[in-house]
Formats: sequence, structure tokens, C-alpha cells
Amino acid sequence: MKMRWRVPLIMALGLLITGCTQQAEPVTEVPTDVVAVVDEEPILLEDFEKNFGILEFTYTSNYGDDVWTQEYEGRPFKEVVIEELVENLIKEHLISREVLKSGFEVDQETVDDFFNQYKAYMASDQAMKDHYDAYGITDDFLKGQITKQLLVDEYGSSIREEIEGDQAWVQKLYDEFKFEVRARHILMSDKDQALEVLKRVEEGEDFSSVAREMSEDASSAEKGGDLNYFSRGTMVKEFEEAAFSMAIGEISDLVATKFGYHIILVEDYRTLNTLKADGITEEEEDTFKQYMITYTAGQVSAQRVDALLQGADIERYMENITER
Repeated sequence: MKMRWRVPLIMALGLLITGCTQQAEPVTEVPTDVVAVVDEEPILLEDFEKNFGILEFTYTSNYGDDVWTQEYEGRPFKEVVIEELVENLIKEHLISREVLKSGFEVDQETVDDFFNQYKAYMASDQAMKDHYDAYGITDDFLKGQITKQLLVDEYGSSIREEIEGDQAWVQKLYDEFKFEVRARHILMSDKDQALEVLKRVEEGEDFSSVAREMSEDASSAEKGGDLNYFSRGTMVKEFEEAAFSMAIGEISDLVATKFGYHIILVEDYRTLNTLKADGITEEEEDTFKQYMITYTAGQVSAQRVDALLQGADIERYMENITER
């Protein structure tokens, strides 16, 4: 197997599930050295601090010291990072426990291979080594972190294999998974006015005409609100989630984004079957298929992790986290 090391925690906050939580005796009285307790199992403050140390070095190296004084969606960036890290340590704990319950065992040789590659990488960066030493990040901690990441990887891989092995599921994706949506929209900054416009199009006024008259998105208004086809990741999250969940001919309720209030009309979408009918090559079909399965596996994984969170007794102790 070709080995590759992914530098820990260099990823978007939404995808970050990393870290290492020590196994300990169940907690019955809450000490001050935990950041969370999951089903009476502690996530230790010490482990949080080491993981934050890795994050701190990564973000500072990539974006400079100023990153910690910036805001992210109206909140101090450091505050967001701390909260996301605690939540992801909780998720990691639940995922690891679930995978181990299935009987999966992490191969120590694989752990050692990843560790040796990472140590070789770190040897070329004295600043990283010094930073890790300052946070008490030891070889054993790094090996434990690699072990946990392999458990998380196994969780995702097992879901992907489940999808690939279910031909009915794959066929349903060929028929229904939307790669692109074609939509029109009307953008308004005032909610009351947007509600009045929504009433007009719901009562049957021509959407294109109303968009030309009322939409504050000048570039699309002149085209009757037409946005043409767009793929996932093109629009802001709230808009994308609404558009990709709608049927052809459906008009949305108001969709609030940082730009204002949108009214969306979906006119068409493209699935893998429709792309095949348009004449894509076998290589292109395989690329689309892999993307489709990867995306779906991510969605299923998120849903199942949410179920694990809902089924667990979780207490968070953010007050134990102090500035370093």
C-alpha cells in the first residue's frame, strides 16, 4: 500500500475530526481536568491542549499570527477553533468507540509507517519541533493520534463500501443524485418586501418577469433571474442546500443568506444518467460516479455521527479551557 502522511489538522473546520483522547476510568465526579465527558468517559484537558497546539502551529504557519485576532462569521476566530475542536474530539471519541465495537483492529505497522514519515517531515522544521515540545506533544501522543485517525478513516471507508456493495443504492444515485441544478432566483434585502414578492410568484405571476422587475441581483435580474446550471460548492451553503433539495418547477420559501432573501425556482437538474445521455466518456462517468459515492458517503457519515451524538450522554466543560 502506498503510504502518505497528511499533516494533522490542515483542513477546513467543518471536516476536521482529529486528535487523541486517552482511555480512562468512567467519570462520576467531574474534575477540572476535562473538556467533556461522554457517557462517563472523559476527554482530558491535556489532550485538548495538545491538539490545540497542533492547530495553533498549523494556522499560524499558514496565515500568520494575525489569524487569531480575526473574526469568522462574526465571532472571534480563536473561539470558533476552540469550540470546533472540542466538538470534533467528542465525535472522534464516539466514532472510535463504534469502530472498535465492530471488531476492527488498527495495524501497528501502519501506525509506525505513518509516524516515521511524519517524524521525518518534522525533523526538517525546527520551529514545529520547538512548538510541539512546548505543548508536551510526545511521540506516544502522535502515535495515538495516528491510531485515532485510522479509526475515523475506517468508519468512512466502511460506509463507502456499504454504498458500493449495494447495487440498488448505486442505481438510485445514478437516477437521482444531482450533479448540477438550473435555477432562477429573486434576491431582496428587505424581508417584508421579499414575502410580498414570494406571494406574487406563488399566486402565478411569471417568475422571470417578477425577477426582472424586483430582484436586487442586477446580473441575473436582466436574464429573468436565470443562474444557468451550477454545481455543488458554487453557491453559499444555504442557497445550495435549498436548490439541490427541490423538485423541478418548485418555488422555495424565503432562503436567507448573507446576501439577503432569495426566492428560488428550480427549472432542471442533471444526474449521472442525464450526463451519460449527453455523451460523456467512460472515464468521465467513472469520475462522476466516484464523486457521487464519496459525497453520499460523507452525507451518510454525518447523519450517523449525529445519531451517535443524540444517543450519547455528553457534558461539556468549556470553563476549564484557559488562555495559553
